[in-house]
Formats: sequence, C-alpha cells, structure tokens
Amino acid sequence: MNDLILKPSQLKNIPAFLAGFTIIGLIYTLKVVLDTYFTTYTITSQRVIWKFGILSRTTKFLELYRVKDVEIHQPLLLRIFRLANIEITSTDKNDKNITLLALYDADALVGELRNKIEILRSSKRRIN
Repeated sequence: MNDLILKPSQLKNIPAFLAGFTIIGLIYTLKVVLDTYFTTYTITSQRVIWKFGILSRTTKFLELYRVKDVEIHQPLLLRIFRLANIEITSTDKNDKNITLLALYDADALVGELRNKIEILRSSKRRIN
C-alpha cells in the first residue's frame, strides 16, 4: 500500500549528454567551417558573383548597376580580428540585400567596389 515509486535523476546521464553535445557540436563546427571554405565572392567590372554550397553549389550574380548602397558592419568579434561584413543593397528582385561576410580590409574593398560601380554607371550613361 505504501509503495515508494522512485525515478533516477537525469544527472546520471551527464556523460552521455556531454558526448552528444560534443558530437553535435563537432558536426555543426565542421559544417560551418566547410560552408566558409566553399564560399567565394568575386567582384568584376560588371557584377558581384558569390558561390556557396558544400555538396550542391549555388552561384548568384548581382549586376553592379543595380547597387543602391554599400555599408560596412563590424561587430565586436570581427573588429578584434580586423574583419568586417560588407552589406550591399540593390534593386535586384531576388536579392535586395547581400552580405559579404568576414572580409579583411573592408574599407579598401568598398572603395574599389564604389569605383567599379561609378565607372559602370558612367559608361551606361554615355551609351544611353
């Protein structure tokens, strides 16, 4: 009648939880590292091309004449390592905002990008 029903604590499973988190953490870390490794940004005189994907590859294009604004964002962690994100706002229907992540020397890159945009716009004005 006065039976005691006891359940073991989940604390006994701490080693299993840690192993599980470690394995999941390793898999996630590997995915993030490979994503970064297989991502490339190319800025030509006509467009920005970015390629990404580990098993299946995607290539996207943004025509420079569609660029409305370029901004540099430096969160604290990136500032520590002298990196920055470059955010490009455009009139493109599919990709209105693209962010080029964790790049060195962002100021020089943005300057070069703005020069290419201005040269392209000037040449388009002459044609029209």
